[in-house]
Amino acid sequence: MKSLSRGSTMRSVPYATRHEFTNNEKRLTQHLLGTQNNCTGNWDLPFLSMAPIKRSRVDQHYDPSSSALRKKVRTSDVLTARGASDSDSDSDDDAANSSNSDMYDSAAESASERNGADPAHTPHDPAFESDSQLVEPDIDEDAIERRASQYIQKKFSQNIENVPAEHGIIERVDCYNFMCHEHFSVDLGPLINFIVGKNGSGKSAILTALTLCLGGKASVTNRGQSLKSFIKEGKDSATIVVRIKNQGDSAYNPNEFGNSIIIERHFSRNGSSGFKIKSSSGRVVSTKKSELDSITDYFALQIDNPMNVLSQDMARQFLSSSSPSEKYKFFVKGVQLEQLDQDYRLLEESIDQTEAKLSIHLDQIKDLETNRNNARAKLALSDKNETMRARVRNLRAQMAWVQVEEQEKVQSRCVRCTTCGSY
Repeated sequence: MKSLSRGSTMRSVPYATRHEFTNNEKRLTQHLLGTQNNCTGNWDLPFLSMAPIKRSRVDQHYDPSSSALRKKVRTSDVLTARGASDSDSDSDDDAANSSNSDMYDSAAESASERNGADPAHTPHDPAFESDSQLVEPDIDEDAIERRASQYIQKKFSQNIENVPAEHGIIERVDCYNFMCHEHFSVDLGPLINFIVGKNGSGKSAILTALTLCLGGKASVTNRGQSLKSFIKEGKDSATIVVRIKNQGDSAYNPNEFGNSIIIERHFSRNGSSGFKIKSSSGRVVSTKKSELDSITDYFALQIDNPMNVLSQDMARQFLSSSSPSEKYKFFVKGVQLEQLDQDYRLLEESIDQTEAKLSIHLDQIKDLETNRNNARAKLALSDKNETMRARVRNLRAQMAWVQVEEQEKVQSRCVRCTTCGSY
């Protein structure tokens, strides 16, 4: 890149087209500044390297989108100014130098005012002059797009939308004397989990344990026809423990189970088998299979559906021998459309029953209204009779007092002789 003299630079690009640099752009401009040639007085501008700046030196408030827009404006202005400078004659250089010097002084004063300094007391610093008069050269468009994409990726990475569910997530699986494992356990994450390992490391054991512990049949796993075939050689019994997350507003009976539901299944070689459904504290809440079915239905854990649990053997059989109608049935069941259809049917039955009861009650409304009117008439007559009865009671009371008064008058007229005892 050829060096730009002070006069030609200020003549090509007016001060009004320059903008106020951000902190990151000021550092880029400082990298652009070379050494001043003592012979020519020009500033040699080195090539601008567009290598990514270290993260520690990038301004946190740097916005690549706004910088790219400003860069496009500056590029168009520089190209227009360069065309104008090439068309100018050499005779106009002296006059332009004098006018551009005045423009440079005003630019330096404006820059000092923006920095909070007094223009009258600002020292005459050649380096300061070079900073204010330099024009940033063209920046590679690919570098700008690369930085903008990095900024967008960083911004999107901060907005995490893949939030794990608060319930129905399998947290842990423990196996005791199960298949070829004496004690095997695995902790599962809240999102998707990838389990890898060598043959016999326990990948299939995890899937089989989930199937059996959550109520699945042994024949579904294609690993054995009965539960006792899953017991380790030399052991009499086996135990499978599955912990299910149970949090949030949609938790299953949180007052009984707490933040987790622990499901244990025990089976022995003599054919006995049973479930223990415990709370997060280890307290046994239920031992019934119906309670387990309610939990799996609530969390939509369909163990017998190949759309949810697909073993290796089932995958080969499902993809090769199943008909399109069977695949569609599994699909409908896997996406819970079958459960939704059942819910709709229950709602329709409930609506039909309610409408039938409503029609019966509508027919009884007229009779009820007649009974209501008769009852109101009887109530009014009863109120009237009560008034008359109150009047009768009052008259009887007055009559009693009249009789008492007459008796008193009769007694006052009768005087008994104290000597002879006659009246």
